[in-house]
Amino acid sequence: MNEFQRRKAHAEDVETIDATEVADLHLDDARARQLRGLSHILYGLYALAWFTGGVSGIVALIIDYVKRGDAGQSLYASHANWRIRTFWWSLLWLLLSLPFLLIHIGYLFLVVIWIWGGYRVIKGWLRLFELRPVP
Repeated sequence: MNEFQRRKAHAEDVETIDATEVADLHLDDARARQLRGLSHILYGLYALAWFTGGVSGIVALIIDYVKRGDAGQSLYASHANWRIRTFWWSLLWLLLSLPFLLIHIGYLFLVVIWIWGGYRVIKGWLRLFELRPVP
């Protein structure tokens, strides 16, 4: 078990911890604060995606792809991957539900996708507030 995995396992056992306890060993405190702030902004953009026709989600996706490498193996990388996967799975399920709109059951699918996406954003954002990685 490497140092990051040990810290990650320790972080899951602790209610609240500081950023240096979980962050990658190669991230200094200033870099960790910057990535944490950016992660909060990106979660906010993803949360607004349903109300902006997806535009803020696309902006957040692009920023996630550009900045993901800066996070190394830290908990912020896990959050970037979580947000990226949430975007692509939501888009896939949205596209698959479109034909069902013709028989009106598609609206039920849209509600389920909206709830699932909201759950993912809330869960990720809460874990970020706790400085814990997401699966």
